[in-house]
Amino acid sequence: MILLFELHRYGQSQEELREQLHFYPCGQDDSEDFDVAKLLKIIGYSECLGNGLFVEIVGKFLRDADLSGAKLILTILEGANFIDANLIGADLSGAALTNANLINANLSDAKLFHTYLKDADLSDADLSGADLSNANLSDAKLFHTYLKDADLSGADLSGADLSGAALTNANLSGADLSDAGLSDADLSDADLSNADLSGAYLSGAYLSNIKWNNQTNWSNTIGLHEAREVPEDLQQNPEFAAAVARSQAVSQQQQ
Repeated sequence: MILLFELHRYGQSQEELREQLHFYPCGQDDSEDFDVAKLLKIIGYSECLGNGLFVEIVGKFLRDADLSGAKLILTILEGANFIDANLIGADLSGAALTNANLINANLSDAKLFHTYLKDADLSDADLSGADLSNANLSDAKLFHTYLKDADLSGADLSGADLSGAALTNANLSGADLSDAGLSDADLSDADLSNADLSGAYLSGAYLSNIKWNNQTNWSNTIGLHEAREVPEDLQQNPEFAAAVARSQAVSQQQQ
């Protein structure tokens, strides 16, 4: 299997070989042998020989892999290398992806609810339309990550780096964004109802037309006075105004 993944990776780097050297671990979509759970079964067999054996042996060779539509629920993939991987529509719900490298991976429309992504690197990844509800993304790297229309309701994003991330129309209701880095992030039209943004860094963040309520926690935010396109009604909110004043005072003290 490692040889097949490596041949696939090489084939994708050569334009004239992309079709001839294309490995589908679950079979080609719409073909007779396509089985969304095929790789999941292989991982299950390997786990019988030792806990975490698949990711230990094969995990480093998953770069550029085509796992679109694959069913990988509850799998242990901690530290796996998914750089540039195609995971469009994949089901990774409940999977353990701690410290996984998902830089520039395509996870659009993927199912990642209750997935454990603590310390994972998702920089420049495409997670548009993905279901990340109740996922653990604490301390994850989401630098310039594309999260348009993603469902992050109830997700743990505490300490995550979302600098420059595109979160337009994302559902962040009830999410824990405490101490998260959101500088220059685009939160236009995002739902921040009941979200905890205490201690978050919001300098340059776009807040156009966001949804919020009295349970949205803005306390101790940093750089909030430098946030852009803040809705007029939010500016009039006493708790938000107090948080802005505190942010400005702290910034002046540091100068």
